[in-house]
Amino acid sequence: MHALKHCIVVTSFDINQPGYLDFSYRVQALYERYRLTVISQHSILEPSLLFSNSKYLVMGEARGKLGWLNYLWKVARYIRKTRPALVVLLHSGLAPVTLLIGNVTSCLYWNEHPTNLIRLPENFAPVRYIAAIALQKLVFLGARRASLIMPIGEEHRDDLLLNGCRPTITAMLYMGVADNFYLPKPLKMDINPRINTQISNQTIKLIYTGTVSAERGRDVMLNAMQI
Repeated sequence: MHALKHCIVVTSFDINQPGYLDFSYRVQALYERYRLTVISQHSILEPSLLFSNSKYLVMGEARGKLGWLNYLWKVARYIRKTRPALVVLLHSGLAPVTLLIGNVTSCLYWNEHPTNLIRLPENFAPVRYIAAIALQKLVFLGARRASLIMPIGEEHRDDLLLNGCRPTITAMLYMGVADNFYLPKPLKMDINPRINTQISNQTIKLIYTGTVSAERGRDVMLNAMQI
């Protein structure tokens, strides 16, 4: 039996991450095919992300832009040292890593727009403005260097193409839960007589918006709510 090839999964979870299930699906799929090393900025305690015989590394707790850049540098240095068969970057903000790891195959999960990750200053601050623009461009430059880019929606995909990413390396990978996540039977809901709305025997419908911004389909979601 052949030994599994080595895959490094790089995460970028917020300390107050609201959910992990979507990322768990990605990591589990890789776990079934590779020998995993999972890198994070702080210790991963979420059970759905913990897999036996996998290695977990923490590379710094620092926050802010300097902490982010330092994390990218540490991750890239480790990748260059270990030379895995595959690197999977599970966040748009990890894109610059591709610029530092040579010809190692890299897959980038594109789930945030750079303008949402690196906001422009609201007040007059020329130096901060120039720095923010440069960092946004750095993220897009890293995306163009990835072996494969996986945007979570059509708007992200189209924006990546407009920013120079090749269609041949851009593949949609919708964010969401498994296709078997549904109610097997309609759920009967109690009606509040004070609300003039007829609701009976309907399944629960969930709308996840995440960060509401134009780049993440804000207008599409608002139009859907009006129907």
